[in-house]
Amino acid sequence: MKSNNTARFGLVLAAARLLVLPALLCLTPGCAHTMRVNVKPATLAACDKSPARIALVLNKDFTEYKHTMSMMGDSYVSPLGPPLQEYAKNVTQHVFSEVSVHTTAAEAAGKADAILIPKVTKFDESYGLWAASKHQMVMIMEWTLKDRDNQKDLWLDSIDARGEGKMGGVFNYKSKHLKVMQTLFDDLSAKTQKALLESPEIKQLGTGASR
Repeated sequence: MKSNNTARFGLVLAAARLLVLPALLCLTPGCAHTMRVNVKPATLAACDKSPARIALVLNKDFTEYKHTMSMMGDSYVSPLGPPLQEYAKNVTQHVFSEVSVHTTAAEAAGKADAILIPKVTKFDESYGLWAASKHQMVMIMEWTLKDRDNQKDLWLDSIDARGEGKMGGVFNYKSKHLKVMQTLFDDLSAKTQKALLESPEIKQLGTGASR
């Protein structure tokens, strides 16, 4: 008859096997990890709103944008669509008096004083293999202003945003990744607001001069 200690050891060993197996599976090459990118909307500087009414176009490429980082055989997927949508709406609603959201430029035509379309043209990450290694992100966002009838481009600008932090270790790399992502979106939001406010073409909106 087995002693109580032996029985307890058997239970502990069985539990350990259950815990170790998933860990070993994730150490093998080819594991896919989904990263949390639930960043908070940036706090923007106070500004006088433009009187213009804007039709904001957030197409499928923008709302479903994903970035995949590959490291040591594993892939780390960041679904950026939701935070990109929040970023675009947060900035435009802060700058303009009225913003309507559409999925295509054709749908937006004739709905406002002008059409604004954001587009991700580049997203890069650089990183090291140690917990204290630097982790950097770069995003280039292109904004296009079109006339209200979607016939011609009125203004185009590219915004270079950056986020930086540390890689982190096994137990905190996801939270460290989220912090870098937050600094990236904060930088992107502030620079986008500045670009929209300083555009001569956008300043003419709502006055009738751009029609």
